[in-house]
Amino acid sequence: MEIDSTKQALSPEVPRIIELEKRIKELETENTRLGEIVITDELTGLKSRRAILDSLDQEIDRANRGKIKLCAVYIDVDNFRKVNTDYGHEQGDEVLRKVAERLKDGTRKADSLGRLSGDEFLLLIPLDPDEQEKDLKNILQRHIEAVRKVNRSNRPEEFIDQTISLGCVIVSPEISLAENMAKKIKEQADQALSSSKAAGKSRFVIAHYHPTF
Repeated sequence: MEIDSTKQALSPEVPRIIELEKRIKELETENTRLGEIVITDELTGLKSRRAILDSLDQEIDRANRGKIKLCAVYIDVDNFRKVNTDYGHEQGDEVLRKVAERLKDGTRKADSLGRLSGDEFLLLIPLDPDEQEKDLKNILQRHIEAVRKVNRSNRPEEFIDQTISLGCVIVSPEISLAENMAKKIKEQADQALSSSKAAGKSRFVIAHYHPTF
């Protein structure tokens, strides 16, 4: 019987090729996992700081081109340091996870939600032309009420509702794109959040974006 010398010569390489293909697939899987880590907050599963700030840039551009309002909302967990002090950091992490779940449940398909750092979140809400400020107020109030169902305490028999404060900036479609616009929006949303805290917490303050801020 005649033997194919080509097959005979290549056959020792087959296991090596199979091993290389396996390694390539492993690397592709690892790259995908690392990419998800970069854009996903490990504790809450929301968008990471980098990812939500990228979304802010994208939403600013989309709102400007689409002639729709963009609402940037800073969200802060009230008295979070006291949760860590009274019940420990493990409970603090659990509170953040539950708050994130409640916020995520209340977001619409068009909205974007991410964790900026610690107990601070950023919510981006595009509003269609037919949606009014009262619709935005209803959305923000629903988020506040939803988070109240989170227990600050780690004792089931001791339910202490968690509260959040929100600072919102509305960017109207008449505002043209400008340099450092995302930074200015963040600063104004942070100032609105500070006003919300100063007014007694567990509430929201809405401001309108000013380019010359």
